Amino acid sequence: MSIERLIKAFELEKRILGAGDKKCPLSAIQAAEEELEMVFPPTYRYYLEHIHLNTHTPIFGVELTEDGRLKETSSVFVTYDLRNYEDLPDEYVLIGQESDFQHVLDTSQVNEAGESPVISWHEEHQQVVYPDFDCFYLERVDGEIYNAMCDKAEEHKLSKEEVLAYIQLHGDLGLPSAEQRFLRVNWDSLLNYYAK
Repeated sequence: MSIERLIKAFELEKRILGAGDKKCPLSAIQAAEEELEMVFPPTYRYYLEHIHLNTHTPIFGVELTEDGRLKETSSVFVTYDLRNYEDLPDEYVLIGQESDFQHVLDTSQVNEAGESPVISWHEEHQQVVYPDFDCFYLERVDGEIYNAMCDKAEEHKLSKEEVLAYIQLHGDLGLPSAEQRFLRVNWDSLLNYYAK
């Protein structure tokens, strides 16, 4: 919904998982847009410039070689591959890959804030799953944090206080109450099974 929410989600990731502070040059982002013949939504552009090179989340973005060229793992090249081999529509940009579908930004749908929905895409079907990029990113952050805490729990190093502090931080950052209810249900199960 906004760059502000994207920043809050990144703050959550930084506090729990740690993150760097690299920036992607705007010229590289503009080059990616030109190659794909599209303009990225504002939250995705902000993510690419300020977050992508620092995050633990598995989201495609703009990655550079040491001499400043786009890496083959950048969203530009993986989007081209899907356009060529799986008939990905030209208005889609690949941002995530699952085993049997891809997450894409649909730049043909733009709301009043300039944002585009994230679609679950497969050649045979498409479905809007997130109204915008920051909702997609927040869920990825929550997933990475949950996985990290599950790893700690399996080693019997996770405390109830850590989980409750995470849920509190989620609330303190002003993230939606629906997300907090979801967290409480899922984290309660983690606490019941693993926390010391």
